[in-house]
Amino acid sequence: MQPGMDSALSPISLPNGNSDQFPTMAEAERALILAAYQRSNRRSLEAARLLGIGKTTFYRKLKEIGKRAA
Repeated sequence: MQPGMDSALSPISLPNGNSDQFPTMAEAERALILAAYQRSNRRSLEAARLLGIGKTTFYRKLKEIGKRAA
């Protein structure tokens, strides 16, 4: 990481481990949603608050991630 670069701006790891390729918006969104869900101990309302989105939006996005994973 470059000097003065905020840790929140560090690169997101891709599932395939290829750090040379920049993640797509869908990959970045999925990583953020799952990280917030894990950090909140699987409490959806708290995860939504961490992300600054509504609980309905969070539930919908989590459901979409589940459908894509299946």
